[in-house]
Amino acid sequence: MRHFSRNLYTSAAFFVCVAIFPAAAQENEAELTIVRNQVYITPVGGGTGKKTPAKVKDRVTGSEVVSTGAKSQAELKFKDQSLARLGQYTV
Repeated sequence: MRHFSRNLYTSAAFFVCVAIFPAAAQENEAELTIVRNQVYITPVGGGTGKKTPAKVKDRVTGSEVVSTGAKSQAELKFKDQSLARLGQYTV
């Protein structure tokens, strides 16, 4: 009986995780709230993607990279209201 209960709890935890992670993937987007000097958005992996100068209110997804140059700064605000601040020479 104890073995059965442990398996039941393990299965329940697995299904809860599966239900939560797709929602987390959709949260993988942010808005630029501060852009100072050289801030760029580039597709992940670079490839043939072009460095695009960023501007306030641009949306950044998980398939893009934000980079900053000398004396530059950027701030990203996520849907859960958390912030990420990037200083100079950040990728």
